Amino acid sequence: MTDFTDYQNAVANKVRILRLPDVMERVGLRRASIYSHMAQGSFPKPIALGARARGWLESEIDTWIAVRIAAREVCMSNNKVAPTLAVTASKNTADA
Repeated sequence: MTDFTDYQNAVANKVRILRLPDVMERVGLRRASIYSHMAQGSFPKPIALGARARGWLESEIDTWIAVRIAAREVCMSNNKVAPTLAVTASKNTADA
């Protein structure tokens, strides 16, 4: 159960809850990919808003995005190209 101080902190920090369309737009993934990442434990889980409504904390989504960016920067600084970038690079080379 959530502690009352958690609620107070949330109100003080003006927590924002994002619904699925907003999350999809923010992270650039479709619904199936988001739920697949959640099943793997690599994406934040939603919170219950009602009987059939779910939402994600904006701060958790922002953190997820920041971690992905940081991971890319680490790959780039180690002279490694992220797999998605390698695919794009090889396609561009083939087109030339």
